[in-house]
Amino acid sequence: MAPETRLAQLLCARFCHDLSGSLGTMVGALDLVAAPEAGDAEALALAREAAGVMRGRLMVMRALAGSGPGDGVGIVALLTPALAERRTLLTAALDHGLALEPNASAMLVAAVLLAAEALPRGGTVALEGGAAGFELRVEGRNAAWPATLPAALEGAALSEAMTARYVLAPWLVALAHGAGWRVRLGAAGGDGAPPALVLGPG
Repeated sequence: MAPETRLAQLLCARFCHDLSGSLGTMVGALDLVAAPEAGDAEALALAREAAGVMRGRLMVMRALAGSGPGDGVGIVALLTPALAERRTLLTAALDHGLALEPNASAMLVAAVLLAAEALPRGGTVALEGGAAGFELRVEGRNAAWPATLPAALEGAALSEAMTARYVLAPWLVALAHGAGWRVRLGAAGGDGAPPALVLGPG
């Protein structure tokens, strides 16, 4: 992995770690304030919920930077609520006891989030596999992989028009390369469904 990419990972992980700690403190403080006799209990409950969502998002960002769960169970637990925010269900069939080194874990997180982006109106992301490789399929209305994915898979340089909204595809490819994995699109799915996203070692 290029030194610049690794540096970006470390910086993102540090920022997200610091922010998630502060948000955890805020959630705890709100729990203490939101006593039954408090006048604004409903507002406090909303603030507490928002803080929990923000903390979850930051934990996902931290995982994208290589400091997330090192096992399949942890990755699924982390990403299930993140996808639920997008009205998307994550189903997973992973090898029992699956363990991943940090770069491979970040790669899988990026792949699942990219799959969620392929479902603008919500739907289902089906993830299966293990140490020998992973396959992700998406199903939902208007399902389509982001237009930036084919170019990223071909190794194209980032265009000046690239924005943060579409950065997951090249980030996934960079993570896979750094972890010694490769990413490709498989055969097209049935009934016009998008092809599977396939990740394999080597």
